[in-house]
Amino acid sequence: MAAAASDLLTGWCLFGLALLAILVFCWVYVRKYQSRRESEVVSTITAIFALAVALISSALLPVDIFLVSYMKNQNGTFKDWADANVSRQIEDTVLYGYYTLYSIILFCVFLWIPFVYFYYEEKEDDDGNTCSQVKIALKYTLGFVTVCAVLLLIGAFVPLNIPNKKNSTEWEKVKLLFEEFGSSHGLTALSFSISSLTVIGMLAAITYT
Repeated sequence: MAAAASDLLTGWCLFGLALLAILVFCWVYVRKYQSRRESEVVSTITAIFALAVALISSALLPVDIFLVSYMKNQNGTFKDWADANVSRQIEDTVLYGYYTLYSIILFCVFLWIPFVYFYYEEKEDDDGNTCSQVKIALKYTLGFVTVCAVLLLIGAFVPLNIPNKKNSTEWEKVKLLFEEFGSSHGLTALSFSISSLTVIGMLAAITYT
C-alpha cells in the first residue's frame, strides 16, 4: 500500500513538473510572437494563462489514463490496494480536475478574453475614457456570455431522458427535470459546451490552413 501511494505521488509530481514546463513554454511562446510596441500587460497575462489552461487540460489526460491503468491488473481487475474507496477517491480527484479546468476554459473563452479584447479595441479608438471603454467591452462580452448560457442549457436539458407519466403534474415534471440535471452534476452541460468549442476550433483551423 505504501509503495502504491509512493508511485501515485510520483505520478502527480511528474504532472506538476509538466505544469511548470507548460507555463514556461507559454510565457516564452507568447513573449516571442507578441508585438513589442503594442503589447499590454493584461493582454499578455491573458494569452499566457488561456494557452496554459488549454495545454494543462490536455496534459491531464495521460495522468487519467496512468492512474486508471495503475489501479488494475493485466486482466482488468483492480489490484488489492485499490479497493472501492481508494479507486473512487482517485477517480473523483481527476474528475474534479477536469471540471475545474473546463470551467476555467469556458470562463476564459466567453468572459475574460472577449472583455480584454474589446476593452483594448475600444482603447485604440477612444480618447482614454476608461469608464466608457469598460461599458462598451461589457456590452459586447454580454453577447458571448449569452452564447455560453445557451450552450450550457442545451447541453444540460436536451440529453435528459424524462419518463412520460400520464398522471404526473407539470410541477412534478419540472421537479424531475431538475433532479435529473442535479444527478449528473452538470457534466453533460459542461461536456456539450467544450465539445461545441472543439468543433468550432477545428473548423476554424481547417479554414485557416
